[in-house]
Amino acid sequence: MNHADRPDPEKMVLVNGALAATPQQVLATFDKFNIEHETLVHQPLYTV
Repeated sequence: MNHADRPDPEKMVLVNGALAATPQQVLATFDKFNIEHETLVHQPLYTV
């Protein structure tokens, strides 16, 4: 599998010209609207 064909998530732009939300921004929005969520952070399962 070649990762060169994948978009860079740090540079993704939506149709309206805004940058795509980061995971932190999505979770902050959940908090803003009192949406319960649980986030687990772990090491990558595998590397290539």
